[in-house]
Amino acid sequence: MAHHASRMLNRGVYQPGFPQPTPDAYHQAFMRPRAPHPDWPGREILALAAHWPATEPLAILHSGSDAGAWSRLSLLARPRGHLRLTSQGTTWTGPRWPELEDQLAAIDTRDPLAVIDAAAAAGRAMAPTAAAANGPFPGGWLMSLRYELGGHLEPTARSSRQTPDTPLADLLWCPDALAHDAADDQWWEIGDLPGFVTDRSPRDPFQLGEWNSQPAREQFEAAVAQTVNLIRRGDLFQANIARQLSATCTGDLRRFAIDALQNSEAWFGGWLEFPGAPDDRAVLSLSPELFLDLDGDSGRIRSRPIKGTRPARDRAEDLAHSEKDTAELNMIVDLVRNDLGRVCRLGSVHVSQPRAIESHPTVHHGVAEVSGQLPPGTGIGDVIRASFPPGSVTGAPKIRAMQVIDELEPFTRGPYCGAMGYLTSTGHLRLGVSIRTAAFEGRADAGFESVSGQLRYGTGCGIVVDSIPAEEYEESQHKAAALMNAARAAVTQPVP
Repeated sequence: MAHHASRMLNRGVYQPGFPQPTPDAYHQAFMRPRAPHPDWPGREILALAAHWPATEPLAILHSGSDAGAWSRLSLLARPRGHLRLTSQGTTWTGPRWPELEDQLAAIDTRDPLAVIDAAAAAGRAMAPTAAAANGPFPGGWLMSLRYELGGHLEPTARSSRQTPDTPLADLLWCPDALAHDAADDQWWEIGDLPGFVTDRSPRDPFQLGEWNSQPAREQFEAAVAQTVNLIRRGDLFQANIARQLSATCTGDLRRFAIDALQNSEAWFGGWLEFPGAPDDRAVLSLSPELFLDLDGDSGRIRSRPIKGTRPARDRAEDLAHSEKDTAELNMIVDLVRNDLGRVCRLGSVHVSQPRAIESHPTVHHGVAEVSGQLPPGTGIGDVIRASFPPGSVTGAPKIRAMQVIDELEPFTRGPYCGAMGYLTSTGHLRLGVSIRTAAFEGRADAGFESVSGQLRYGTGCGIVVDSIPAEEYEESQHKAAALMNAARAAVTQPVP
């Protein structure tokens, strides 16, 4: 067998089992609408997250600001198990789960999409009936798909730096969560949440070392120039070229992540913790971009690619009237239409919203929406195979753009330019594109409230024929502002 079931014995995380009665009995007993409890130490998801016990792993999906349908549902979840996917196989760390074990036993667990479909099927076995599923999140998987998953799906574009044990995806089983619907300020409690800690000892101050860029500015601008030359030769139309910022970090990383989510107002923000040997890992995403939104009941699917950026201090009208940025987005819209057309019903894929400008705290973006209709029986793995990695962070044509990215970027992207979001037990999928995303790797104690390791953050630009290297570098700086602002506002003194 390529997979194995195990309990994580170090530090005791993921040890508690989750209730195993019939799904309806579980949801009828635990899933209930409620007002914020008077004993809760805050009346907002992130305020509660700040009082999450250090002994419990934490998973957050957070919709900031007041952007209507795109900034509505936030989740504070208690993971009960972790599926780690590599090209060598799959590791389940958590309690015995016969439905999941049976699903994994029936597939080749070196196929990550087959594993994701197996996880979806095991989740469905825990799903409530319509009568019991009376809230927005009836339990499910919170996940981070790494950019390298795309190279596994398309071997001709696989990163030359990718090793057999490179993680491809992490899935957290979360039957217990607190959900908040900002549209009507409705709260839902699902499952069995831990008690919030109201009396805390002081935390370690969060400290960041000096940021280093790989490549440095001169080499990044040279990579942009090389990409422009390839475009002029007819190799491709567009490629997203990135650089990676890294710094050592110590102290309370969990609090840093919560503050960053609060201050960024990211529409598709998230914080996922993956404790375990040989290294503890976590992902913080401050993303403004929707990758996939699938209604599991109707089969309607949509994507909202972003292309074109200006700093928030500039006028949004300047971006709206930019022919270069309009052309960039049009190329990616065509790519997304092609991706969704691989799995949607013939003739159902269309541009449901033409180009518009969205404004965020640090930047303005150009965005459009592409929608389609999936035929019955389409699996989540089918959807991911057709569309991953997101076109807005690769280029067009996608495979050639991925090859150019591998040739010119001296690092593996990891969670950056992948996707983060949820798959409910009832089949609803929502993934944000993992831009404005930082990844931690190192040692974490006390629930990521005392860490020592490396924080890495990717920032890149869509390169087209008339791109100017110096301007693209400056754009990458604007896109790094969300994390840089969070770093400047980081905790520097113990917090009571």
